[in-house]
Amino acid sequence: GESDRMSAYNGMAVNSTAGKGAMVDQTTPVSPGDVDGDGGSERTSSSYSSFGEEPEDEKLTLFQYLIFHKEKPEFTSLQQLVWAVFIGIIMGIFTALWGELIEYCIDIVWVRIPEFLLKRV
Repeated sequence: GESDRMSAYNGMAVNSTAGKGAMVDQTTPVSPGDVDGDGGSERTSSSYSSFGEEPEDEKLTLFQYLIFHKEKPEFTSLQQLVWAVFIGIIMGIFTALWGELIEYCIDIVWVRIPEFLLKRV
């Protein structure tokens, strides 16, 4: 009955990486090396000890730390913040200059041209 069908699914779960609806046995023991995706091999010196930590022996330049690291193109939170501030400053300057240009054009169309036309009449 219903309990037999449910007991058949005990210890099973949907694995989204294997495809839609694929079943994976959760009772199989997994070594910590397999979780990292390296198939249980020993860690290399270039791998991280835990998520988000940099290796101790790697020295980053200020540019790599704050702006962009060519070997690790995924942005850190700090790099995202720096880029957001940088883009905000650039867009603020652009908006201010654009506003000045618009005001200058309005001044020409609505003040200088009418003054010039009135002087000619």
